[in-house]
Amino acid sequence: MSEVQRPRSKGWDGGFGAWVLDQRGSTLTQFVLVLPILLVLLYGSFAVWKVASAKQSLASGTYQAARYLSVEGRYLDYPGEWEYAARVIIVRELGNNSLLRPLPEPAISFEPPFRPQCPPEDAINNPWPHLDRALFTIRAEITLPWPARIPFLDPETITLVEKRTSYIECGPLLEPTPTPTEEPVPTPTL
Repeated sequence: MSEVQRPRSKGWDGGFGAWVLDQRGSTLTQFVLVLPILLVLLYGSFAVWKVASAKQSLASGTYQAARYLSVEGRYLDYPGEWEYAARVIIVRELGNNSLLRPLPEPAISFEPPFRPQCPPEDAINNPWPHLDRALFTIRAEITLPWPARIPFLDPETITLVEKRTSYIECGPLLEPTPTPTEEPVPTPTL
């Protein structure tokens, strides 16, 4: 059986159909066209991962600082020692992220501007009217350079903000009563 050949087109394309049917070099052409797209996707996904990782580190540090200040805040001077304690915790958490080099310096602020206080002891039966005085919000902000450089454009920055609201955990301000411990009995040696 002989192979049937198509007649060459004599129409308007002037032989363009033969060029379309010829597939020599198509693999190389596809590779050259698809490679830059894949490289941009790979680089872009790494840049997005870096920013998402920084946001998670900032959120974790802000949460840990809010928890620490909830428990220990009433023993610290406001706002100086509060800011110092929050900064140490947040910077430590940002330092654990190996993608953040150089390490950004967080800007930390607190709301309200006055020291949160425990409700009075006589409010133990109805603490809700006094709860606003025990609440505080810690706000941490870091600025990162834009991960992609685009020629002929000014480099932008990305600002990540995390806010966490918590309250002063109020318990009795009494010193714990020391529990008596027994003196250790020496073991006799032979």
